[in-house]
Amino acid sequence: MNELSVLRRALQWCEDGHQTVLATVVRTWGSAPRQVGSHMAIRDGGDFEGSVSGGCVEGATIQAAQEVLHTGESRQIAFGVSTEDAWTVGLACGGEIEIFLTPVDTALLTEVIQAITARTPIQVRWHQGAAQVEPLTRHHGKAVDTSADAVIRRYPPRLRMVIVGASHIAQALAPMAALLDYAVHVVDPRSAFTAANRWPNAQVHTTYADEWVEDFPLDSHTAVVVLSHDPKIDDPGLEVALSSDVFYIGALGSRRSHAARRARLTATGHPPEALDRIHGPVGLDIGAATPAEIATAILAECTQVLRKGQPE
Repeated sequence: MNELSVLRRALQWCEDGHQTVLATVVRTWGSAPRQVGSHMAIRDGGDFEGSVSGGCVEGATIQAAQEVLHTGESRQIAFGVSTEDAWTVGLACGGEIEIFLTPVDTALLTEVIQAITARTPIQVRWHQGAAQVEPLTRHHGKAVDTSADAVIRRYPPRLRMVIVGASHIAQALAPMAALLDYAVHVVDPRSAFTAANRWPNAQVHTTYADEWVEDFPLDSHTAVVVLSHDPKIDDPGLEVALSSDVFYIGALGSRRSHAARRARLTATGHPPEALDRIHGPVGLDIGAATPAEIATAILAECTQVLRKGQPE
């Protein structure tokens, strides 16, 4: 379950008249199993959605949330091997975790969810018991910052993968990308390739990429992967990707076909430094042979660029 699903459940509880607390992982050390920024919503009565530790400290977090509901005041709690609670809460494997708990209301959750859905980058600043939604500039870094008197949770747009070309490799890539919480879009003008039942993990668009972007503008939280191996389909996808600030562009094909691709794109006015953004042949060189292996190599390279930036 992704964090947006947790926020939506919390909003539903608020709209139904329940008092609700949002728990957020703000710091981790060692082998804590959930990443910073992970959410868990807890309502009066103890029902909860999401996870802050994969099960280790959920019980203690729910108990602390009931106290927050009683006092109406935010608080932070910490668990780890250095505290007397370590064995009790299940982090004796060596991890430590710090969690921020705060009451939330319908107005805040509605504003946050609308921004996330619209792919508008925002952050929420909790300061002295008050929450404020603020704009967020381009960001691929820390999800949470804390200080002595404030907690900031950043909400960049959900990662999105645009797969141009509904090929057999695309069929392996789409569900894998969905597992990494990408919103997956498959774009291909060939209706025989875009039957919805072939793409349970993706939104399918039977059109060319340069037409698709008119309704779905590209942004810096998007990866574009062209896989049809047909220039009539692939090149429009590369054209729109090169004209945007997507963080990753990948193109299927041999070194020879990639050289021909660069020549075509050069002829349409793209300089060499722009074409260097294209990862071609696509994917890390792991000796991949099958569609699933190639998809694995693509996602590995995409993750590497997302987290470490373009290689030198």
